[in-house]
Amino acid sequence: MKTENAILEMAFTMFLEKGFSEVSTNELIREAGLTKGGFYYYFKSREYLDQQVVERFIRPFITKPVEKMQE
Repeated sequence: MKTENAILEMAFTMFLEKGFSEVSTNELIREAGLTKGGFYYYFKSREYLDQQVVERFIRPFITKPVEKMQE
C-alpha cells in the first residue's frame, strides 16, 4: 500500500503541473521508477489510476463544502 500511495501522490503532482491529458502513462511509470508490469500490479489501467487520484485528492475538496452546506 505504501508504494501505491506514493504513486498516487506522484501522479497527482504531475497532473497538477501538466494536466491529466498531458501526462502519459509512460511518464508516470518512468517517474515512479516502475516497470509496466509493476505499474499494472498496482493499477489495473490508467483510467483506474486517474479515478483513484480524483477520489483521494480532488473529491474531498468538492464534496466537503456541500456537506457543510447541508448541516
